[in-house]
Amino acid sequence: MKLYKIFKNYIKKLNCNNSRIRSSCDRYRYIKKKHDINFINNNYFKKSNRFEGVDLSKLNNNITIIIPIYNALGDLESCINSLIRNTYINCDLILINDCSTDDEIRPKLDEYKKKYKLHIYHNPKNIGYTKTVNYGLNLTNKDVVILNSDTEVTPRWLTRLTLNAYSDSKIGTVTPISNNAGTFSFPVSGICNKIPMYVSKDNLGEAIAVHSKRNQPEFPTGNGFCMYIKRELLNEIGFFDEKLFPIGYGEENDFCIRANQKGCLLYTSPSPRDGLLSRMPSSA
Repeated sequence: MKLYKIFKNYIKKLNCNNSRIRSSCDRYRYIKKKHDINFINNNYFKKSNRFEGVDLSKLNNNITIIIPIYNALGDLESCINSLIRNTYINCDLILINDCSTDDEIRPKLDEYKKKYKLHIYHNPKNIGYTKTVNYGLNLTNKDVVILNSDTEVTPRWLTRLTLNAYSDSKIGTVTPISNNAGTFSFPVSGICNKIPMYVSKDNLGEAIAVHSKRNQPEFPTGNGFCMYIKRELLNEIGFFDEKLFPIGYGEENDFCIRANQKGCLLYTSPSPRDGLLSRMPSSA
């Protein structure tokens, strides 16, 4: 019962009753990976007309995840492990080591490369966050998700991001919610919300996704901790401004201002319907 009480306290703003919370916990405890097309049909298209006309081909090998890396080995391992565990659609994964001073980063990345199909690059010298991201953007011609290495993703995170990105042709970027992402923090915005003890991040993200409303609020900007960007938008307005923002901290705001000027919509993904992405408190 303690587990259910923790869930209830954490998502009380969603007005979930005890039976729904208990059902979510029990269902997710035995959840198995299954074909996401079936999941999409049963949980999105049959329940909401917002996804009418969404091209399902966009879910198949049309996305590249870009992760810039500088030290923080423990966070990086948690990030990669969560991606392997919770990404159910075909995509490319590019990891760029920006000349980390931690000598354990390179061998750990090589270890992952032997086990999984990853694209790993090592900058010969430290060039900063923004140039590293732009380097990654040049390595692909697909839609991209820029993901910070201190972020852990929850089940079907990429499927849900993509669906929402293509629910409207005017949408240019989509940002999910997190426990620690400034304006996009949940349940309390602007702070680092602690993950309840004895609840896995995957279970928590699934419970929030299942029980929240289907709102899709529009925002004036995204957040670079995790941001889906359509390739059409990148082709139209270019990449991040590495001259004005060489080390980051504001580059996504500038990018989103330029996107707004072109008439693009910037959405959070969307309600907590798409689950919760976890970030470490040190990365606030």
